[in-house]
Amino acid sequence: MTTLPLTVLVGFLLGIVLARWVPSASVKPSQRLMTRLRPALLPVLTLSIGLWLPAALCIYQEASDWSLMYLLMPERATPTVLAALFTLLTASVPGGLVLGVWVEQVIWDRLGDRLHRRFGERRGETVGRLIGWGFALLSLTGVLLGFGLCADRILWVGSFSDFHDGRWLLASFGRGSPRLLSVVVFTNAVLAAGFVLTARAIAGRHPAHSPSCGAPVSPS
Repeated sequence: MTTLPLTVLVGFLLGIVLARWVPSASVKPSQRLMTRLRPALLPVLTLSIGLWLPAALCIYQEASDWSLMYLLMPERATPTVLAALFTLLTASVPGGLVLGVWVEQVIWDRLGDRLHRRFGERRGETVGRLIGWGFALLSLTGVLLGFGLCADRILWVGSFSDFHDGRWLLASFGRGSPRLLSVVVFTNAVLAAGFVLTARAIAGRHPAHSPSCGAPVSPS
């Protein structure tokens, strides 16, 4: 959780990672996506609405211009614009979950038989999981790239006018803005705990064994 535009990207990444805890479902491909998503949506929506959105609101309340990365003039931050931004932010985590499960499903439907023939059933499933984690790693790379490109808008805290008028009055993030730093650290600590509980809830809403072969359920 950081500036709001980047938090949207982090939310998608978080959802993609949570998708790794959604086990496979032994149903027809046309029904498999919703069958897998249905038990996971409630924990993820609880995380998104109960923690993700309030944390973003706290950061915006503490440093509104910084949280918007100095991209929007204060007078243009109307209730309609902010409502759209916070709605997108709230939807980012479940959106990432759906994207992660869908990408895994597409890859598995196209490559599953080949992986089973080449590596055997158990090793094929392991390779499929690694491909899913590779997609999550690729998403993380994109988020880190976004942070790198926007570093100057993250590391300096102040008003919109100060940022665009020479940055002389800006404070450095951290030492120059201890209150904002404490808010960011606290919200991220709470979100980290919420992420762990959500991942456990997703795994716990499925049977301990796969209905098709009796193998223990593990992150996909």
